[in-house]
Amino acid sequence: MEFNKDMYIEVLQSQVNSFLDEKLKLITMYEAEKRKRLELEEIIENNKKIEQEA
Repeated sequence: MEFNKDMYIEVLQSQVNSFLDEKLKLITMYEAEKRKRLELEEIIENNKKIEQEA
């Protein structure tokens, strides 16, 4: 079987795209978790202020 450069490039491009898609999902999940953590920290801080005022 002879080496088909175009097919090889297509396969590599597909693998790279899959890799990048997976990384994008992970980054998106990380950013969402970071936002949730910041929101929870804000809620905790607000609760502490309310308790101190009471």
